[in-house]
Amino acid sequence: MYKKENNMKIFILFILLCLSMLQADTILLENKKPIQNVVITRETFTQIRYYYEKIGPNSPQTIDRLKTAVIGIDRSEIPMEYQVAEQYYENGSLQEALKSYQREAQQRKWTHQHCLYKIGLCYLEMGNYREANKEFNKLKKSIPDSVYKADIEMNLGICAMNMNRSAQAVRYFNNAIKLYNTIHSWNQVEEASFQLAQSYELSKNYNEAIKIYTNISKNKKLDKAFLQKIVLKLGSCYIKNNNFQDAKKIFIQLLQNQTGEDKETLSVIYVNLGNCYLQEEKIEDALLCFLRVITIYTPTQIDGKEAYSQAIKCFNLLKNENPLYGRRAIELRLEMEQKYP
Repeated sequence: MYKKENNMKIFILFILLCLSMLQADTILLENKKPIQNVVITRETFTQIRYYYEKIGPNSPQTIDRLKTAVIGIDRSEIPMEYQVAEQYYENGSLQEALKSYQREAQQRKWTHQHCLYKIGLCYLEMGNYREANKEFNKLKKSIPDSVYKADIEMNLGICAMNMNRSAQAVRYFNNAIKLYNTIHSWNQVEEASFQLAQSYELSKNYNEAIKIYTNISKNKKLDKAFLQKIVLKLGSCYIKNNNFQDAKKIFIQLLQNQTGEDKETLSVIYVNLGNCYLQEEKIEDALLCFLRVITIYTPTQIDGKEAYSQAIKCFNLLKNENPLYGRRAIELRLEMEQKYP
């Protein structure tokens, strides 16, 4: 472990040596030439303040982030502790990254807001939602106009959802959507809307969830995998809202677009489609759906267990027509108990 950490520090020193050759900070802009040879004095959600290095502080400049999309900043001077923390974070060594960010945050340099945000992220990725919630709120109060203002609201919403505080989550995601809209960050608007719909679903407000999922699904520019995820959620909400007809249409349409390779998604579709047929009292059609999941596809534990339970239910409903079905129901129950103890 010591050797690995030592090698990492040597690597960081090399990076710092290279960075020290740079003249000053550089601001990277979307579809525009970068602004080079500057010194950044303040970075907030709405602005970046800087001056040209050669002219000095007597040349104050401002970039309005609401009008100009900033895609990144290259700093000429990066503290070693921050570089070490970033490397640990990139490598997934979250505990080590957390310690380094905490040490660097105490220095109160330009890295301060970045460290506070990353501390929250480390806790979030470790699944410690209470600590993550505490850290994001600390940053929100101490630096209200942090560059991470919208992301903080988004992450507070994720923490609230994981702590089963759906009403709080709704508020946070709505705040995030408004902030992302102000800086025209459309991908994040869609992601925050998706999270908002999930929080409504969690609170069993299926009408609101359906409205948002439907809205997002109309965006043809969405990534195909993300779009499929939204449509699956929409179908699931229809079922929870007892709208089985619309749910069935969605799942049949999804089946037509499948290649057969994504066996986990096919499991989700067939479990839900089976539930729609069961509601319509098309027991044999429902049974075929559940058996496909059990024998052909690769379900998650939740979907696998539901497929078994529902198949057993179908066999019991049909056992008067065929006595063998009663025996098959008993066999499946034993199978289920072994597979999902």
